[in-house]
Amino acid sequence: MVTLTQKQMPGDWQKHFLPGKQVYGADTFYTDLSRQDIADLSAMTKESAIRIIKEFKDSAILHVEGNSFEILNKEKLIGISITG
Repeated sequence: MVTLTQKQMPGDWQKHFLPGKQVYGADTFYTDLSRQDIADLSAMTKESAIRIIKEFKDSAILHVEGNSFEILNKEKLIGISITG
């Protein structure tokens, strides 16, 4: 509940990417979830989810191509989780 109510959106949203290695066995993975699905899981709008993906991409944290994601900077992503 604390994560949902007190973290800023990027800090909350990164939780969808950090488990990638455990779930998919790699830092590169493909998901069938739409941006709307991921936004719904984070209790935010689709527009906010798209903006956060773009911020992560522009900050060289993620490489995004359609529904394929690659974590480029795990330390920075973890830092967002702690401070966001």
